[in-house]
Amino acid sequence: MAKSHLVDVLQAYGILSIIVFPLGPVIVPLALRFWGTHRWNSPKVEGLLSLYCYYVPFLAFNGIAEAFVSSAATPSELRSQAGWMGGFSACFALAAYVFLKLGDLGAQGLVLANIVNMGVRILWSYFFIKSYFGRHKNHLGLADVSLHLCSYLAGVVTTSVLSSKRVYVATNLHSTIGIFIAGVAYILLM
Repeated sequence: MAKSHLVDVLQAYGILSIIVFPLGPVIVPLALRFWGTHRWNSPKVEGLLSLYCYYVPFLAFNGIAEAFVSSAATPSELRSQAGWMGGFSACFALAAYVFLKLGDLGAQGLVLANIVNMGVRILWSYFFIKSYFGRHKNHLGLADVSLHLCSYLAGVVTTSVLSSKRVYVATNLHSTIGIFIAGVAYILLM
């Protein structure tokens, strides 16, 4: 029962993420221009919030995975997780150094460092969850929680197409309408 609920939640978030990933970074600048004040209407803010759209799915999956770990882990496993959190903090610090200091990416570097941090935490949680179900004679593989391959391919193609057209949104109404139509079609496809 726990596996079934976890798989259902992860797949639902997978569907939401596969919609947010390609559409969010394109919709954010349009929304800022339409609803935002003049202060928010800048390429720097648009770029940062668009990048943040890539971070949100990582944050969501990490929340689900760590909630499961917290509810299923024994006290000794929770202590072990606390130790790993120190390692994750070091990983974040290293990623922040690379993106902020070496890459000089500013606030975008901070978002990228957080994506790396969430990625390693999700990976650790996945191995814990896989081990947990293995101990309870119930296998959980990536295929159990993954969406269909066509969904991922549609996401990659849509992301590529919309990202290439995003440059023209501010000056070209035809392109903006095309992005809107492609976005609606993509949501219906998913």
